[in-house]
Amino acid sequence: MHVVYLSVWQAGPFFLFLFSVFFSAMAFTTAFRVFSALSPRLEVAFRYAGVYLQIGIACGGYIRSLDRLIADVPWVGWLAVGNMPKV
Repeated sequence: MHVVYLSVWQAGPFFLFLFSVFFSAMAFTTAFRVFSALSPRLEVAFRYAGVYLQIGIACGGYIRSLDRLIADVPWVGWLAVGNMPKV
């Protein structure tokens, strides 16, 4: 019987991912609440929130790779200098 132990090196990236997903969800929730507080009607807030969500997904790396995003939007490279992959 082979036993696999969970080390700190395996748990660290998982919790970093978990916290980043949690804080991203909290940030989007807060943004949606701000849109609804500033909008005159709920339908207008949904439209603003939809556009904000599309921009967040497009710039969050789910659609474009980091190299392509830096080529299209140079200031993203200033934010991602510490996270550049070694080629």
